[in-house]
Amino acid sequence: DSSALETVLSEKVEQICHRRFGVGADGVIFLQTHSDPDVAFNMRYYNADGSLGSLCGNGARCAVKCARDVGLLKSKGMTRIIDSFQTRVKFVAADGPHYGDIQLNGTISDNANKDLISIHFHPIDLNTIEEINVNEVSSTTSKDFFIDTGSPHHVRILDNTNDNQEFFNNTDKIRKIGSSITHSKHYSPNQTNTNFSFNSKSKNNRYKLRTFERGVDDVTLACGTGTVAVAAVLLKLMLTDQIENIPDILSFDVDGGALDVLFTIDRENQTLTDVQLRGAAQQVHNKCFAAHFN
Repeated sequence: DSSALETVLSEKVEQICHRRFGVGADGVIFLQTHSDPDVAFNMRYYNADGSLGSLCGNGARCAVKCARDVGLLKSKGMTRIIDSFQTRVKFVAADGPHYGDIQLNGTISDNANKDLISIHFHPIDLNTIEEINVNEVSSTTSKDFFIDTGSPHHVRILDNTNDNQEFFNNTDKIRKIGSSITHSKHYSPNQTNTNFSFNSKSKNNRYKLRTFERGVDDVTLACGTGTVAVAAVLLKLMLTDQIENIPDILSFDVDGGALDVLFTIDRENQTLTDVQLRGAAQQVHNKCFAAHFN
């Protein structure tokens, strides 16, 4: 009975993610075998509250690293050597098939000399980005947008004012406003993730970003699909402002470290292709957790 299994998994995930009586996590990913021998694994992501999630960008990067580290990539068809420093694998997530790249000794800000893991997103049509007004939580010094990058995302782009800088650095305020938007009537009943970033780069030439995630119901250290969502909105604004020299990489500082979004942009059709989320993935825990599913 698949519904009974989902109920059991949901309960066990809540136990595993518990910060005091479990391992402590924002979610749990199950790697399953796939009927296609060229697909390395099927990825099922559960939020910390036990709900079945959609695409988790950083979780997918971690899943690719885990699959390699534990020896799941044994079949020749599962991996493709790009060059002497990069291997590509295919996997399936909630929104369909994806590719993940394992790059040895890459460089990305403070992640230099670490293995970098990238995942490839589906093409993004910037014309689908909606500029919206969440009446419950409006602001005169920001703009609000909605985009789905495999998971739904509300993106609030802040003007670079002192008040907004103070707000951005205050986790309690981010949590309060993020929760208000995520749980607002506008996004009922399925809710959304809520991201906060600025319309200009910080002094280190990177964009700052913080995310309040549904399912976790809190501010998290990083959100991969949220990072891609914010990048898409920023690129949409650049096109609207007719910026001539648009880069092919946008770099972000999140609470958990550094992430890059790579892409090819078609200005005429306002689409992004070859969209990649890139960053380091590091194992921090290796333990057998007793969870009986019978």
